[in-house]
Amino acid sequence: MTLTKVVPDMVVPGRNLLHNGDMRINQMGNQTGVGATARGFTACDLFRLDSLGSASARWSSSQGTYTGGVDGNSWWMKTECTTADASPGSTELAFINQSFEDGDVQRYLRAANGGLKEYVVSFDVILAKGAGSNISFPAKVGIAARATNYNGSVQQQYVADFTVAEAATWERVSVVVPSNDTQDLIHNSTGGSTSISFELYGGSGRASSGGAWETSGTDGHIVGTNLADATGNYMGLTNIKVEVGSVATEFESGTAEEELSLAKRFWQSSYDMGVTPGTVTDVGRESRMIVNNASNQNYFRVNYPVQLRVSSTPDVTIYTPSAGTAGKYDNETDTAEIAITLVEADAKGFTIRPTSGTNQNLGDWITFHWTANERN
Repeated sequence: MTLTKVVPDMVVPGRNLLHNGDMRINQMGNQTGVGATARGFTACDLFRLDSLGSASARWSSSQGTYTGGVDGNSWWMKTECTTADASPGSTELAFINQSFEDGDVQRYLRAANGGLKEYVVSFDVILAKGAGSNISFPAKVGIAARATNYNGSVQQQYVADFTVAEAATWERVSVVVPSNDTQDLIHNSTGGSTSISFELYGGSGRASSGGAWETSGTDGHIVGTNLADATGNYMGLTNIKVEVGSVATEFESGTAEEELSLAKRFWQSSYDMGVTPGTVTDVGRESRMIVNNASNQNYFRVNYPVQLRVSSTPDVTIYTPSAGTAGKYDNETDTAEIAITLVEADAKGFTIRPTSGTNQNLGDWITFHWTANERN
């Protein structure tokens, strides 16, 4: 019998390197007013909406269920303009973004010298225009691959465009990102030095000629369709796949359990799936009891269901179930909200204590919700 050696690092054809590409994981619920901060949460886990250069457009982000994609039966993420910016300033820019965790993609995307191999991004996309929009079809939209070298000193980007042929019609698109051998870009770490972005709009000062990797300290874009020129404009995305090589293969995703576990490494909470933090609800809340007469010395530890990816100290927020008040828990016995102090937070959990002993007695019952954020 002849034994054939199995090479453990062999690239699996068609393996999807992007997580939650089918938009099924929606831990935080739908979001409004996105774009008010440089890095905003979207409805679908692991995707961010970056808003740079004091961009004034605002967006809502929502998850559609079983209504999207070319097949008409997919989850999808809808990004809709709610505050228009028809004439963006020179440095304004907004895009939907997902960073790859270096340790996840190293064995697939890392070239021999530490650079990037060629890869292809394929996805289902829809564009629709609101009343008063000047968008015309076919519409040109920018897509950007970005990478930062290992010491963080040099950012490189590859900017291209794709065309959406018709309004309000789902289409399957693919874009090839060429290899980049000029920098040491990917290492075995929890960092997110490499990303892919779908561009919403931008100013002329961010313009890139596109078509080749370029070194830039400023995120650039293709000057094309302004999806912020009127409220009601929206972009829908789903079934996004990133794979090595130049040929896009059929979309694939992990199971719901796998995708949720991956998403929880970056963000998780005590709330039910799809419930926005701060919502008034008892479902999923933590419950503890005051056990020390010196009640401001009662310490409560919470261990996460899934260990976080920690590149820094995670951002933990506590909420009252009764009113959604941040930074406090409910004393159910005395019907009072109690301010808390975050004692510690790490990859496995966090510890809180009451800031003072006011309205607390031995045997009192306390409840709270929490979120833990380790997103890039």
